[in-house]
Amino acid sequence: MGTWGGVIGSWSHSGAAVAGEACPAKGFGNENQGARPRMNWALDGLWAGGQGGGPMLIHSVFFYLKPELSAADRAAFAEGVATLGTISALEAFYLGRPAATEKRPVIDDTYDYAITCVLADVAAQNAYQVDPIHLAFIAAHKDKWATVKIYDAE
Repeated sequence: MGTWGGVIGSWSHSGAAVAGEACPAKGFGNENQGARPRMNWALDGLWAGGQGGGPMLIHSVFFYLKPELSAADRAAFAEGVATLGTISALEAFYLGRPAATEKRPVIDDTYDYAITCVLADVAAQNAYQVDPIHLAFIAAHKDKWATVKIYDAE
């Protein structure tokens, strides 16, 4: 899995990568593999008429794991959350940990893992929610988090 400035992995279903390979973001050619991607392609899709082809839904999830988890449980969670990126309803998927940015009062870096899912629309998000991979992840790992915060934006 590739890393880009603190992002553990990033891939799209139009060019899905597997662990150990460079992970180009959707809309970037192979010449940018391993480079930190710009997010313009996703942002363009948020406004009708944008180059991204119209509105998109951004599903952001922040996992706050239980502090008492063992290293093995944390590793199992990391492997499990990465499987969410294989769900076919996704246009793109990003998985990361808090970045080592300057501490500021407006930044919450107390979460353990974050995912950002780019979906075509609400129907795709609905399909993602009931996908067997998503349901299996929840069943296997819901006992590992203390809190989950979800933000959906169109």
